[in-house]
Amino acid sequence: MQHERSTETAPTLWRHRDFLCLWSAQITSLLGSEFSRVALPLIAVTVLGASPLAMGLLAAIATAPNLLFSLPAGAWVDRQRRRPLLITGDLIRAVVLLAVPISLWTGHASITLLGVVGFIVGTCSVLFDVSYQAYLPSLLDKSQLLEGNSKLELARSVTQMGGPGLAGLVVQLVSAPAAVLIDAISFLLSGIFIGTMKHREPTRDAGAQKRPLKQDILEGLSFVRRHECLFPLAVYTGISNFLYGGIMALYMLYMTRDLQLTPMGVGLVFGSIGVGTLFAAMLIRPTRERLGLGGAVVASALGTGIAGLLVVFARPGFALPLMMSSEALGSLAVVVGIIASSTLRQSVTPPEMQGRVAATMRLILVGTAPLGGVAAGLLGEALGVRQAITILAVANVFPFLWLLRAPVLAAGRAPAVR
Repeated sequence: MQHERSTETAPTLWRHRDFLCLWSAQITSLLGSEFSRVALPLIAVTVLGASPLAMGLLAAIATAPNLLFSLPAGAWVDRQRRRPLLITGDLIRAVVLLAVPISLWTGHASITLLGVVGFIVGTCSVLFDVSYQAYLPSLLDKSQLLEGNSKLELARSVTQMGGPGLAGLVVQLVSAPAAVLIDAISFLLSGIFIGTMKHREPTRDAGAQKRPLKQDILEGLSFVRRHECLFPLAVYTGISNFLYGGIMALYMLYMTRDLQLTPMGVGLVFGSIGVGTLFAAMLIRPTRERLGLGGAVVASALGTGIAGLLVVFARPGFALPLMMSSEALGSLAVVVGIIASSTLRQSVTPPEMQGRVAATMRLILVGTAPLGGVAAGLLGEALGVRQAITILAVANVFPFLWLLRAPVLAAGRAPAVR
């Protein structure tokens, strides 16, 4: 049955029942994830006595699925109906996370268990994220994609701002296992929200199931490589995230040692992210109307580079205003860019390729930042933290040049599937 998506009856997505279910699922699970993000490392350190090496391995294990499974997940998602995958990803994460508080309460917790839980949750998160990015274009009209991505990204930003503080309060007042239990419940609620959606996707092509998965993966990579808009966007994403990952690897050292910021000052710097996020939610639509989606992506890329330059000019005694301005401007530009680029990608990608294209972009996004962190560490050791930050920040001004191509700049004024 074809889903009814009339813009006359639903002028805003706040009246779109199925989108509200998806939005509620996202904000619930994202908020819950912030609880585990705080609680799991605390459990490893304070309860299980994890060493620095063990903490590093746990972090690597939790993020490894992004590199291992993004491309296979994209190909698999394009063979399936996406909504059942969303529900499955949520329910598995809920069950697996329950193992942590149960093992602690029964005295069977271990570092190995945390690693296994982190790996399974990370794998399901890859499946969920790729599925929901591929699902949204089938749920909404093209004219609604910008609003949908904007609301979903705002939900992510709000949970990232308020979630850690709320999670820390729960850990302090109750316990870390209770915080993980809250995360498990949040995934269960997310699955219930998605399960109540009425929209049904069309049946997938049965012939696609018979092709080798590798063939589908290569087809997705080839599609991005040949596309006049997606390839420049992929190149920009890879270069920019490599440089950004390097800056963030040295960021805390730079603020505390070179700029001599106090813990309160560091908190104020990161708190400025919320200011930029709120402005981004208000500016994305007028930016798109004036510049188009492609123009908004280019403006975002340039704004991100300029924001990074403010960090270079910070000096002890006058660091806080510049660092806060950098974070506010940078978060504004980044959020506008995420919303515009996601909408652009979904608009120019055929329905049967949505999962693979989303997975390809995701792999570039998560795969280049750790490499940048390693490079920045080596650069910092050789030249010093300030010099390394300066080189990376100046270099990050220029990746937007990859986007200065006519197809990208013109994209989004009248989006069409290619």
